[in-house]
Amino acid sequence: ADNQGRKIIIETLSITNGQIGISQPLLKGKQLQASLPTIHLNNIGKNEGGATPAEIAQLLIGTITQNASQVATSSLTNALGNIKDLGGNAVKGATGTLGNAGSKIKGLFGQ
Repeated sequence: ADNQGRKIIIETLSITNGQIGISQPLLKGKQLQASLPTIHLNNIGKNEGGATPAEIAQLLIGTITQNASQVATSSLTNALGNIKDLGGNAVKGATGTLGNAGSKIKGLFGQ
């Protein structure tokens, strides 16, 4: 018996119309909404003779988290850039918050 379980090859996977909500203390209770770009992944597991569901989940969560972090950082930078006298530490704090969120999401999948 195969200890790794069933392996899957995904030729094409697209994630469209993704949305994220961004909260940060400097927004004073307001939430920013931002759209994720369309994510295209091709030939998942093809070169390895297939990927386990856990490997696919890890790839998806990593890709979504990376895109969400980039979009959120850009959106927060734009929103906070309109507020005077915040300085660079406000944006750095917001970016650190996003990194922590990504780590928590990955932790849900045992990564």
